[in-house]
Amino acid sequence: MSGSATPTEIGQRVRLHRERVGMARPVLAAQIGRSAEWLKALENGNIQRTPSLGLLLRIARVLDLDDLATLTGDDHAVPVTVFAGERHAALTDVQAALTDYRITPSDRRVSVAHLDERLRKAWRIRHSSPDHRSQLGALLPG
Repeated sequence: MSGSATPTEIGQRVRLHRERVGMARPVLAAQIGRSAEWLKALENGNIQRTPSLGLLLRIARVLDLDDLATLTGDDHAVPVTVFAGERHAALTDVQAALTDYRITPSDRRVSVAHLDERLRKAWRIRHSSPDHRSQLGALLPG
């Protein structure tokens, strides 16, 4: 990457793509390990340092961007997989299960006991299985 993009330009691109996928600022911030206030400052051009490569990769992954140039504005394609490897096949489903699941008061088909058991099972899998990503990918979307 040429590094020619300013932090303001990167922040504007992050906001554009976050809004494009319909993701709330606190959700993206949590998934990249930053506060919603930090992300707001980045998007509004109030951060003077360009985010690190690792942070740009996390943002690109969460926003499902294949090319870092989408965030940096660089003219050269910089595939995310060059730095971060292939995305696990179940990751999109797991992310959707964790960020898009909503229960409304009128939703009678979901029992708290059922959700409690599923969460406990997911926790056990995450902390005991060597293949936890694939197993969680099969468990969580349901």
